Amino acid sequence: MTNVKETILEINSSDQKLVLIISGAGIQAVKWLLDIPGASKTILEIQIPYSNKAMHELLEYTPTNFVSENTVIDMARKAYEKSVALRSNNEPVLGIACTAAISTDRDRRGKNHAYICSWTAHSRNVEHLTLQKGKRNRVNEDIIISQSIINMISKEILNRSAYDIDLDSGDNSEKTNLRYPTETKALLAGQILSFIKKGDNHIEPDGKFTGLILPGSFNPLHRGHKSLLSKAHELTGKPGAYEMSVKNVDKPDLQEKLISSRLNQFDTPNTVLVTASPLFSQKSDLFPESTFVIGYDTAVRIVDPKYYDNDVRLMHKSISHIMANECDFLVAGRVHKERFMGLSSINIPIIFSDMFSEIPESEFRLDISSSEIRSRPGRENDVK
Repeated sequence: MTNVKETILEINSSDQKLVLIISGAGIQAVKWLLDIPGASKTILEIQIPYSNKAMHELLEYTPTNFVSENTVIDMARKAYEKSVALRSNNEPVLGIACTAAISTDRDRRGKNHAYICSWTAHSRNVEHLTLQKGKRNRVNEDIIISQSIINMISKEILNRSAYDIDLDSGDNSEKTNLRYPTETKALLAGQILSFIKKGDNHIEPDGKFTGLILPGSFNPLHRGHKSLLSKAHELTGKPGAYEMSVKNVDKPDLQEKLISSRLNQFDTPNTVLVTASPLFSQKSDLFPESTFVIGYDTAVRIVDPKYYDNDVRLMHKSISHIMANECDFLVAGRVHKERFMGLSSINIPIIFSDMFSEIPESEFRLDISSSEIRSRPGRENDVK
């Protein structure tokens, strides 16, 4: 196992981090990874959800078929998302999952097989490994599946296999691959939940950010957006970012060309968060401990049951979720029906009142909006 040991040592020397989730087989892979020094540099967590209840807790549903392509893909997605949450900075991360049914001490129907999946920001690979029933004992079947797991990790990180796996004529391996060449394509496909654009070319898929977040469609970006974020930074001292969701609760999803066009509006020093999360509860999951910089009309919608199907409990649940993520709101007033309206005009439930603070009118007032600019071509100067 010398070459394999060297391969795992090289994996541990990379900057890649991973979470591994296995069920049914793959125990030897865990042993090999942990036996070789440096595992703590690479492995963030290993989970072994064996019971039905454990799998339900992991996936948030009970699979119809525990050993299937759909199940392993969902397991790998969870592994990837956990690796994003556990990494210290914005290192590249990898989710690996395996679900298998192999020889046991009882007469079991069905074939002996395993699904193994890797999930990264840009790719998803699945291997379906079928082993000839009755040819090997459980230990030897687990070894082959474990070798396949190590191979998948090695291919993702080092672009090569660690093992030459000896499959018999009665065995079979089928592989499928999906790759997304850009973060925008990955986001639209649901491969990642967000990406951060800094400068002209620096992009961090599912990157971390904590600070001021100004959400919007930015159609177009105008000086009101820029002035508001600048004033919020001046008042709080927190770093600021713009946030654009490619999904909207009542509009079609943005397409890649339009996303690129809107991103090109931002200056090089700007930080832009691009998400697929139209709801503030979802945004708070991605960027906990942040302050959302919003206008009066948005603040009204957040606390109005009308926007929650007239369900007060649903409204409370959503805002409580945001509170649990330690997020809050900084509200700028604006003209509404020919009157300047601020935070004092909004009926905020008392249990959430501390989550909302105001930028005073004396500190910020700029009566422009994207919709006005679009409807009045003579206001092009407001875009600057």
